[in-house]
Amino acid sequence: MTSSSTIFSSISPPTHIPTNRIADDFLMSISHVGSISTSHLSLPYVYYIPALTLNLISISQLCELSLTITFFVNGCLV
Repeated sequence: MTSSSTIFSSISPPTHIPTNRIADDFLMSISHVGSISTSHLSLPYVYYIPALTLNLISISQLCELSLTITFFVNGCLV
């Protein structure tokens, strides 16, 4: 999930208007769904939520992509 529309390699409106419940039980509307690609990583089905103040990534989605995640005190390595 991100509020930065400029990082998408492709983006389109969702087929239905889903909402996403965040940690404090607040509902946020998903504006678009797209893919983010870099030279090292490609993430499909990324939600564009303009009201977010942080970028959030799903560890389970990374695991479904058969990626390995290693956590450190100051971050993580995918």
